[in-house]
Amino acid sequence: MKVFLLRYGFFLGLGLAILAAAFFPEYGSDEGFLYGKLVSKIGVVLIFFFQGISLASENLKKGILEWKLHLIIQGYIFLLVPFVGFSLSF
Repeated sequence: MKVFLLRYGFFLGLGLAILAAAFFPEYGSDEGFLYGKLVSKIGVVLIFFFQGISLASENLKKGILEWKLHLIIQGYIFLLVPFVGFSLSF
C-alpha cells in the first residue's frame, strides 16, 4: 500500500480533489469558504516557495555567477520582445 501511495499518490489526490469538487462545488465558488482565486494564488506562491527552499546553495551560487546569461535573457524578454510587439502593432 505504501509503495502504491508513493507511486500513484498524486493521481489519487487529484481524483479525490475532482470528486470533492463535484460533490461540494459551493466551497470553491466566489462566496464559498475556499475562494477559488485566492486559493490558487496561495497555491502558486507555495509551489514557488517550496521549490526555492529545496534548491541546493551550490546551485544558487552557480546560477548567480551566470549573470551575463541572465542579462541577455532579461534584455530579450523585457526590451526586444516588447519593442518588436509594439512595432508590429502599427
